[in-house]
Amino acid sequence: MISTAAHLQRRTRHLHAVTQLPATEYGDTTKFLTLRDGYDQLPITLAKEFNHAFPGALPKGKRVFMNFRLSEILVGKGEYRYRLVFEPTRTAEQKTTIKEGAERLHVRAKKVILAMPRRSLELIRGEFFEDPWLKAHIPSVLKQSAFKLFLAYERPWWRALGLVAGRSVTDLPVRQIYYFGTEAEQHGGLPYLNSLLMASYNDISTVPFWKGLESGDAYPGYQPSCLESGVKDVMPKMEFPATTEMVRVANKQVAEVHAMPELPMPYSAVYHTWNEDPYGGGWHEWKAGYRLDEIMCRMRRPLLEHDIHIVGEAYSFDQGWVKGALDTAESTLREFFGLARPRWLDPNYALLPNPCPGCGKLEGCVEYKDAAKTLSAITPNCLQPGDVS
Repeated sequence: MISTAAHLQRRTRHLHAVTQLPATEYGDTTKFLTLRDGYDQLPITLAKEFNHAFPGALPKGKRVFMNFRLSEILVGKGEYRYRLVFEPTRTAEQKTTIKEGAERLHVRAKKVILAMPRRSLELIRGEFFEDPWLKAHIPSVLKQSAFKLFLAYERPWWRALGLVAGRSVTDLPVRQIYYFGTEAEQHGGLPYLNSLLMASYNDISTVPFWKGLESGDAYPGYQPSCLESGVKDVMPKMEFPATTEMVRVANKQVAEVHAMPELPMPYSAVYHTWNEDPYGGGWHEWKAGYRLDEIMCRMRRPLLEHDIHIVGEAYSFDQGWVKGALDTAESTLREFFGLARPRWLDPNYALLPNPCPGCGKLEGCVEYKDAAKTLSAITPNCLQPGDVS
């Protein structure tokens, strides 16, 4: 039932073969680390630091503006040649919508950095995006459907099976299961055994299975025996509520993966999908037939006559990972804005996998240097010990 072959098959269809090697990002020695208060604290903390702590020309507290959607980029003349048109939005009960009839906000800029995925870029109007190169290469990556489903249990039942952390992979629709922590084990945690499981980290071919379970009554959950005082609703308000049928099916599949006849129903469940606008998907993959070495370099400043830059994981070598977004952003700041390398960054660390503007001519006869050494390093040899994964 647990199948890495199925995992590889669903990832490599129609994709750029180079970016699929190695086939898995995890080995037997992989360490799984989490942020104590959740991964969302990373961008939240960075935004707070930028808005209130960092030095700069803009007044503190007036640097980050939430609930605005960039709808259009107008190009004019002068020092501040770009006029960014923002539509005010409203967020209520975890859902964000455009404020109908609200006055648009216009901001002028010398330079623009768009840290956005493919679909968000496609939603912006403006003559900049009518350029033939951009129209041909913004679609050079596939938008991959993805969602996550978390289940909270009163006991970490998986510990009895010898499972503490890491993941299990299956060919059932739940696909990937990650084992998270228990409340009592956390630094400063309450003495409760309430535990969290990412019951499904899912993408591409099996997403439609769960899409069909989005309709129906929201899962009500129940009050666990131990719960932090003051918590009245165990089901967080979410943009996409987990339904009763979704939780029931997921719980049954999780039991099947672990060869358990049945499992207790979780007291809480959280479901989120990134398929709708403005994301279009949870991550991206390079399409076959595109020169990703050239596109990665150029996308950081697609048109030399414009100071508009595009960064993010979508057009990086490490798609689907924060690392890809950081690499493209850091290389853009250093090459186009003249910022020095941070002291904490290894001088030998390569921000991009190849020199820019690309690897040059690849058609016809391509000569290789040190080919014997390279081929020997990547060829598995059962007579020599070592990691051949």
